[in-house]
Amino acid sequence: MTEPRVGRVGAELCPAGPFGAPLPATPTVTKLFSVGENNFFNFEGAVWVNGALYFSEISGGNNPPPSRINRFVPGATTFERGVIENTGSNGLAVDAQGNLIAATHDVGAISTFALPGGARGQLGAQTFNGTRFNSPNDVVQRIDGNVYFTDPSFQAPGNPQGQTRVYRVPPQGAAT
Repeated sequence: MTEPRVGRVGAELCPAGPFGAPLPATPTVTKLFSVGENNFFNFEGAVWVNGALYFSEISGGNNPPPSRINRFVPGATTFERGVIENTGSNGLAVDAQGNLIAATHDVGAISTFALPGGARGQLGAQTFNGTRFNSPNDVVQRIDGNVYFTDPSFQAPGNPQGQTRVYRVPPQGAAT
């Protein structure tokens, strides 16, 4: 086996699986949107749900900064901005029912957003040792329902947890 080239990641390091190569030999990359256009500050957490790409748009300023969830449907000339407003979302994941799981820095916890409609809910523990999380950032749900997320301290109001950590929240359980 040859060593991967330094600085290279992606398809060339991922072997073909039972369904073939993960990407074609010469994939086409298309820019959809850019930070800096239309007053954007930052994009995060792109996930594919029911034929559409959902992603968080984070503004600058306050800690934690305000954010919303946008949607892009292939074939459209632009995207739908603010499909779900005032989410405080950063990283996104998708649950088994096709709803969004969001690392939400506004409340320092993991939230859910029903699709369609955007009704907000909670996922598991909302605190660790009785204190809100700092600023949940990236999130993923394992097939067994366990949710894992990173919790950096750089956007937290007052840094309540004191340090950056990675947490696990089992279905309806307490965070570890």
